[in-house]
Formats: sequence, C-alpha cells, structure tokens
Amino acid sequence: MFTIGICEDNIEFLMELKTKIEKKFFQCNLDCEIYCFYSGEEIIKEILNSNIEFDIIFFDIKLLGINGIETARKISELDDSIIFIFITYLNEKVYEVLDLQIFNFIRKIHFHKEIDRILNSLINRLEYLAEKYPFPVGNVKIYLKLYDIIYLELLNRRVIIHTRTTNYTSNYRFSIILYHNYIYI
Repeated sequence: MFTIGICEDNIEFLMELKTKIEKKFFQCNLDCEIYCFYSGEEIIKEILNSNIEFDIIFFDIKLLGINGIETARKISELDDSIIFIFITYLNEKVYEVLDLQIFNFIRKIHFHKEIDRILNSLINRLEYLAEKYPFPVGNVKIYLKLYDIIYLELLNRRVIIHTRTTNYTSNYRFSIILYHNYIYI
C-alpha cells in the first residue's frame, strides 16, 4: 500500500487530483491511501504527530502560510525518501524546487494534458518498488517488496530482514568473504 499526501488549498482542484490518482492506482491494481491537507503547516503537523509515512506528496507551490516549496524542504529534512510532485500556475517557480529531489512538476494550466503522463511515469517507478522477492524464513519462503525492506542485518551468520512492520530471521547460515573490495555471500 502506498501512502499519498496532497497539499492543496483549492478544494475543487484537490478533489479532482485525488480522483485522478485513485482511478489510476485502481487501474494499475496498486493500493493507495490518500490524505488531503489544505496547508503546509497542517501536513507538517500530521507528519510530526502521527505514524503516517508518506511515499508520495503532491504540493501546490502557492499555499497560504508556508508555501509548498518551504513545506517540502522541512519534510525532506524529516524523511528524504518521499517522492515530491509539485503543482502550480506559477511556471517560473520550477527553478526554485530544483534543489529538492522532486519527481515531477505539473503545470495547472496543462493539468489535463500532463497528469496522465506523470501518473504513468510514477506508476512505473512504484511498480518496480512493489515487485516482490522471495526470502527463505523457517520452512517457507516469504515474499517481500524491496520497498518494504528498511535494511538487512547480518547477525551470527543469519540474515535479519527489517521491514516497515516486522523483522524476519532467515534460518540459513551465511558466510561473507571480503576479497578485493567485493563481498561474497
């Protein structure tokens, strides 16, 4: 499941974008949960005070209070893995977000032309992240998405797989050999 935030102060546009995203994810058989915010302060407060971990956030650049660019900067200090997509009527603002790791930029005046292309590109990236890989645990193989794995740990020659929700310990013993700067398992 992908967690998506939309930070947009125009309620009609926000609902149109939310509907487009839901429809595209449904067509691609990807689960998503979408949270809507009307200000930068509101989304920052939610991130700081809840357990929600956003995968993608769509930002309007021009928001009341903290603008979308400053909001994204503050959020990226907390979590630099979030995919940012900016939306605006202010085409010249694209240059102000280049220092952030943004996925794309949607111009509101070309929204209906650009949204499908950008969502298709986003889905392609997410499908890669959603692909499942087998890991032997106990007498079975569990299938995990690379996206869900936070890190792998080698402890007493066993691999511990740390995911967002659970830790799994492999029952196989591994040996690691470092030879000429290459690791062999």
